[in-house]
Amino acid sequence: MRQKQGILSDSVMRNEECSSGCNNVPEIEGTPMAELKRFAESTPTLTEGIKVLMKKLFTPEELVKCSVLGQQSSKSLENRPPLDEKKWVILEGLLIKRFDTSLATLRMRMRDRIKLFRKAYNGIL
Repeated sequence: MRQKQGILSDSVMRNEECSSGCNNVPEIEGTPMAELKRFAESTPTLTEGIKVLMKKLFTPEELVKCSVLGQQSSKSLENRPPLDEKKWVILEGLLIKRFDTSLATLRMRMRDRIKLFRKAYNGIL
């Protein structure tokens, strides 16, 4: 129970952080913030939102070579570098607000989406 409370408070903090901070950011990687918000609001599912926004915010190299938080892979002895925190905080804020989901669920789906990008890049899919 204690862990869930931590996740929820972290989720609320991140959402508030983005709600206040996202409006001050005119564009990310050449994409206007208003366009990112429009994409987030128009996507029908959380998975689709993650897929579209990750492609908008991150380069293919980042998606292939990084992990969400820079954690060690179970198949690799080395840690992958984390994705740019500023970008994923914005992505989290937009999608948590739109789909009313937990931070843990969102990060799990982001991690799964990165795995799919990596497999497609390596020709496995």
